[in-house]
Amino acid sequence: MAYLKIGIIGGSGMDDPRLMQNIKVKKVKTPYGNPSSPLTLGKINGIDIVILARHGKKHSIYPTGVNFRANIHALKREGCTHI
Repeated sequence: MAYLKIGIIGGSGMDDPRLMQNIKVKKVKTPYGNPSSPLTLGKINGIDIVILARHGKKHSIYPTGVNFRANIHALKREGCTHI
């Protein structure tokens, strides 16, 4: 089976700690600036997952202020095979 690592750009509710096991939080920087939030890494049913809060951890980023390039770059650099 091919390696799978899923990146999820989530909204509210994606920060529920009951969603994943083995949770780690990682701050990253990209050539495009900072992503909207630190990356939350963990596993769901044995699958590696990376969650990024699109509007920031405190929902403080308006849709027009989301740094999409930095978000995608951060997930790609973390090794996500699917977003």
